[in-house]
Amino acid sequence: MIPTRAVWNIWLSRPCAKIIKAVSWRVTAEPWQHTTTFTPPRIDMVATAGITISVNAHINLVCSARLDREPKRRGIARVKELLARGVNVITSQDDVNDPYYPFGKPDPLECALMMAHVAQLTLPRELEGVMDMITVNAAHAARVMDYGIAPGMRADLVVVAAPSVHEALRLQPPRLHVFKDGREIARSMLTQELLPCELFGA
Repeated sequence: MIPTRAVWNIWLSRPCAKIIKAVSWRVTAEPWQHTTTFTPPRIDMVATAGITISVNAHINLVCSARLDREPKRRGIARVKELLARGVNVITSQDDVNDPYYPFGKPDPLECALMMAHVAQLTLPRELEGVMDMITVNAAHAARVMDYGIAPGMRADLVVVAAPSVHEALRLQPPRLHVFKDGREIARSMLTQELLPCELFGA
């Protein structure tokens, strides 16, 4: 992963875009401090070069424009415009319980929920796209070729206790099972009990 500033510096010369295209499958740019500089021409260059954009919504909201006077600039990269142009967008978290961000787990499902909020991706099809950012799109960025749920694919998966993508994002439920190479390596168990009404004086 390289900072966005480095990508823009490389692109000061148009012919350099051909070089970026040649190695684009290895490039992921993290748009720190560039929430408003993804202009249409730059979005076109990112799409043409096949570069993945990683958006850290948690960190953007906490760290961006901290020293600004009110009203402060808030926001993230132009996610909807990037997606419309066909750019591979992922969401992630690079600060966990450190001076930059005192929270974080890190949890891909939590990152997806934050992305849905901050990028205003709340329609059903948009929620599916948000889930792709931590699954399909992330696998593409990491150059994982045998990714997916299909015969012959690597059996690495997480079973989430939710009937749909919407409910998985909304409820952030426990991960029931974690499989690596087809073998269960972790599981979660949640117990819920409805107490008798007489215990509350009813």
